[in-house]
Amino acid sequence: MWDDEMWDRLTTESNRYATQQRTAHPPPPLAARWTDATNDSMKAFIGLCFSMGILKLPRRHLYWRTTKWLLKTNFPLVMARNKFDQISASAGQHCACS
Repeated sequence: MWDDEMWDRLTTESNRYATQQRTAHPPPPLAARWTDATNDSMKAFIGLCFSMGILKLPRRHLYWRTTKWLLKTNFPLVMARNKFDQISASAGQHCACS
């Protein structure tokens, strides 16, 4: 779908935005530590966003359910919810699923 240059750009700009935001608005001491996104984690993030567009749930956290009551997705196997939320916050300028 996208070439390596596009993934590099998306990842670099998302990481840059996250750094700028954390510098301007330091997180509380107990907040999850940011680790830079990689091209692979960005691809996983975009894939999960596409999946969310197909499988509609009322709340985003429900995609990470680990019980089989009604529905269980494989989202937790692809990416931790906290990492998804971090990338979502930093890629918010680029991605519609944020």
